Amino acid sequence: NLESIANMYAESFYQVLKYNVIVTDTDKIVAVGGNLKKKYLDSGISEEIERMIERRDTFVERKKKSIEITPGVSEFGYYTVSTIINNGDSIGAVIILSLDTPMLEQEEKLGAILANILSNYFS
Repeated sequence: NLESIANMYAESFYQVLKYNVIVTDTDKIVAVGGNLKKKYLDSGISEEIERMIERRDTFVERKKKSIEITPGVSEFGYYTVSTIINNGDSIGAVIILSLDTPMLEQEEKLGAILANILSNYFS
């Protein structure tokens, strides 16, 4: 199922990148790779994340900044967001989050790759 596949990929990307990897659908967080798993897994997503999914955002935040992951719960760090798109619909997001190390273009690309891989498993 989607959640076990997303968890497998999120965990694999975390092992390589050493950054938290958060995968959402349009309602909740379905997978987390990294030390924020207990904090966020199965939580609802914030309006900020919902808007990013609706806008089909794909970007990297190069300045340390706050991002609200779930309603009322934020992280302060660097992050990339890549929207998961399936059959023309935006259906979720991949967030790669670093609390202390600035993101590079490669993290943005890896987030986009993971979003592309996962788009094949949503239906």
